[in-house]
Amino acid sequence: MCKCLQVTQDSLVPALSPPEILLKALTAQAELLLVLSLRLFRENLQITNRKKYFPLSLLLIKTSSSGIRFLDVRQSTTMLYKAVKSLLTLLLTSIEFIYPKKDAEDKSDIEVDQFAEVSLTSIGLLPILCKYVEQAEFCDLSVASIDLMLKGFLAANTWLPILENHLQLQHILRRIQQKDTPFSIHVTLSFLLTLARTKNGAHMLYAGCIFSTMKVLISHSLNDNSFPNDLDGSNASTIFSNDEKPAQLWGLCLAIITSLIHSLGEDPSCADILDSTIHYFFYERAYIVSHYLSVPSFPSDDHSKKRTREQKMQTSLTTLKLTEHSLTLVCVLAGHQASWIKGMKQMESELREKCIHLLAFISKGMQRIGDSPNKFAPLFCPPTLKEEIDLNERPSFAGSKHGWFRLSALGLSAKTKTSAASNREVALVIANGNDLVRQTHFSDTVAIQMYRISFLLLKFLCMQAKAAAKRAEELELIDLAHFPELPMPEILHGLQVSLHQCFTSAT
Repeated sequence: MCKCLQVTQDSLVPALSPPEILLKALTAQAELLLVLSLRLFRENLQITNRKKYFPLSLLLIKTSSSGIRFLDVRQSTTMLYKAVKSLLTLLLTSIEFIYPKKDAEDKSDIEVDQFAEVSLTSIGLLPILCKYVEQAEFCDLSVASIDLMLKGFLAANTWLPILENHLQLQHILRRIQQKDTPFSIHVTLSFLLTLARTKNGAHMLYAGCIFSTMKVLISHSLNDNSFPNDLDGSNASTIFSNDEKPAQLWGLCLAIITSLIHSLGEDPSCADILDSTIHYFFYERAYIVSHYLSVPSFPSDDHSKKRTREQKMQTSLTTLKLTEHSLTLVCVLAGHQASWIKGMKQMESELREKCIHLLAFISKGMQRIGDSPNKFAPLFCPPTLKEEIDLNERPSFAGSKHGWFRLSALGLSAKTKTSAASNREVALVIANGNDLVRQTHFSDTVAIQMYRISFLLLKFLCMQAKAAAKRAEELELIDLAHFPELPMPEILHGLQVSLHQCFTSAT
């Protein structure tokens, strides 16, 4: 089929305007090849070792690239639109199928040669895909393909000059600022995040005023209501529109700004973006950051507030990831001490206090469950997205029954136990340490997320203590009134015991 498609392309070369019948043949072949490929990929999606499919995927990538490169010079028609869209979809799905996994084994010499072929094909195709980005009907497919090529098959020093010469970045930034845009903002933001993770890419975004674009996007995603500055740890729908997408958009915006600042490093030109970021996220939008750093509320004994209690107890993996993104931004900003001290004078103490409270919650979660048989598990984090539901059907990978690995699984099991008797049963399960609670791949993922949050909390507090100690050394005076608050020893001891049990169990 790939050879037939190539023959059809070759037969069109002499004509300035391809005959309709030959264009129809090319379009039909492209669509048939796409259908067959999608079926093959879907049937083998769960296979971890895809080495034997690499030559086929490489052939599909080269064939679709050849078609896209050829059709780029033709005038736009309905038939041509169908052909290009099929070829772009075929290119994207083929790249996705062989996209290198984080846990991939070392490649053999043959695989290295094949990866090199994908890289060479990608380099030649980038300028054409950059042109297709400007066309609305092909934008998402082109951006997604470029993103995967940059992350999986190309080094930054090879693709940056091409993008600088051929990509209309301002066009992309203006497009995603449009309210109710028909394009996938998530796809575009993922691509911008890839750019922000390299120094030259970060300079491109900085020159394009990326921060202004992020502010517009966040404003569009927030509800029109006015929110107080003391929001508690209730569900994210109280801030964002009533679905997961705006919250994920907030997380991507945070990740882009964090990567941008990290990539720019000590570059003097980024001093203004440091000040703007601190002011925007910790003053203008402080209530959102506060929301994601707040300790989840525990239920009271008032049965009339049962509905409110359940809502306050519930969180999601998306929310936990947003907590991680918020803390990562905090740590990156705190690393620029001059801007941090100047901008955070009014907020620094409150921020540290929230971090210590959240760290204490993570540290003492197991003990707090056992305090009373009438309490629910301290954190209920159900799977909400399709991929999370799939993970919840897979068995545990951590092999630990201690700490938050145990606690996150218990939170899932406790959702159906709403009576007082059931709550006592949950408490007894914990106290006796039996194995009635089902641990899954998803519950392990939640537990690891809690420990990632713990690491960032400790990192920030250590940075604060180190900076205070350095100032005291320079001034030869310890100002206790302004020395940062630090966690109590029992909080750190609780974390130490929990982590020791987890890793001892896992090994």
